[in-house]
Parts: sequence; C-alpha cells; structure tokens
Amino acid sequence: MLKDILNRFLIFISFKQVIMMSLKNVLLAFSIILFAACNNTAKTDKVTDVKTETLQTPAHEERHEAAALSLNNGAKWQTDESTRRHAAQLNAQVDKFTKSTNPDLSGYHAFAGTMQSELDGLINDCKMKGPEHEALHIWLEPVLKDVNNIKTATTIENAKQATEKLTENVRKFNQYFD
Repeated sequence: MLKDILNRFLIFISFKQVIMMSLKNVLLAFSIILFAACNNTAKTDKVTDVKTETLQTPAHEERHEAAALSLNNGAKWQTDESTRRHAAQLNAQVDKFTKSTNPDLSGYHAFAGTMQSELDGLINDCKMKGPEHEALHIWLEPVLKDVNNIKTATTIENAKQATEKLTENVRKFNQYFD
C-alpha cells in the first residue's frame, strides 16, 4: 500500500520538481505519506476510500521536529511484535554493514537501499496508536533522514558520516522501546 501511495505521489511531481524542492519539503511530503500509511490499520488490496483524518498538518510535523525522544515516564515505550522485529532487522543490518571492510560508495548506496526496504516494511506493518506511536515517529524521522543522506551521498566520507549517524539513531530504539 505504501508503494501505491508513493507511486501516486511521484505521478504528481516530476523529477525536476523534486530536485527543485528543498530537502525539508521533500521530508515533509514523505512524512505526511508515512503518517498516512502508518495510521491506516485496514489492510486491503485496493484502496477505494482515502481517509482525510489520517493526513497530518504542518503543525503536527513541526511538533515532531521540535520533540526530543524521551522515555515514557521513566519506562520504555511499548511496541508491537512487528515493530520489534523490523527494529531488530535494522540493528542487524547496521551490525553487518559496519563490520564490512572499506565499502565503496556503491556499497553505501546498496546498504541504504537495504535499510529503506526494512523501513518500508516497518511502516507498512505499523499498527501502533497513541503516544507510543508518536514516540516511534520521533525515533523514525531521523533514521529516515539518515538513510536518505546515505542514498544521496556523493563521497565516501559523506556516506560514512551519514552511516555513523544512522547507526547512532538506529541504536536508540533499544534504549527507548520494548
């Protein structure tokens, strides 16, 4: 379903327009799609009805950007099984990649593709609601940004720095979520 939403999004925007948009606008557009897909718990083969209440406003996006990830009154946030499974896979992929020796730029780009696929699965399978869901999105947004930075890196040094930041952000899942 996320692929359908993304395909519809890309149909409306030409490649040239995407390049012209600032990174913030691209991230904002992707976040709106992400929230819409994640908040939709009805899994159907064909989407015949678009629920406008699942779309988030720019004010909602700004709350996430300003919010810092924190514990739930001193305790870890509770997650569902599929979220834990995907987060464990993200951690495993980070471990595997960081143990590889001297990857070239295409290796970093392939790693970003692998991470994006796992993130797509996490988003697609998301059934969480409420404050736990909001906390998950606060964790998820910098992870998505880091993966995008690796995908678009033009030098090994930039890709390496983005991977270090991604590793740090992926590891936060186990600090804040059960």
